[in-house]
Amino acid sequence: METIKRAVLPISLLDENEGQIEGLPTNPREITKENFELLKQNIEDYPELLDYNLLKVYPLDGRYVVIGGNMRLRALRECGCEEIPCCILDEATDVDRLQAYTVLDNASFGRWDWEKLAKEWDGDMLPQWGLNLPTYEDSDLDGLFETEEKEDIDKLTVVIPESLADMKKAIKEDVETLLFNYKGIKIQ
Repeated sequence: METIKRAVLPISLLDENEGQIEGLPTNPREITKENFELLKQNIEDYPELLDYNLLKVYPLDGRYVVIGGNMRLRALRECGCEEIPCCILDEATDVDRLQAYTVLDNASFGRWDWEKLAKEWDGDMLPQWGLNLPTYEDSDLDGLFETEEKEDIDKLTVVIPESLADMKKAIKEDVETLLFNYKGIKIQ
């Protein structure tokens, strides 16, 4: 395993990923204005986190392209930072790995346990830390549920239209989130 190079680099030497590395598409992440402002506030409130979650950069022509941390780079610029702790990737890293790093740096493999969050965490702080809490309006749920009774057990069936079939997993997680306050309900 190669030695990881860490350095504090001048922000003036860092570039967002705009496709300048052959074979590596532009940064695929977006951020809302609201979340961007929240990111800047969190950088100001918790600057030490930057030392634990380094920007991942790739050297290119005397500069560094950000592979992981493009939104943080933007926020740091707006916060007036002049130097940033970075992990410098080896120049021999192939483009397939750079693509993987780009996505993996932002991937979320787990899901939130909404019940634990509700019971054990400060609900006022969660949105300030960037956690998007689910919200629902009655109209969002109209037509999705049909109720049927069977063997003294009430069952609820969620009918997902064909047009939303590719969102089945996300819809299931949303329904689980909505129902987490009701003990004994099982989602199959």
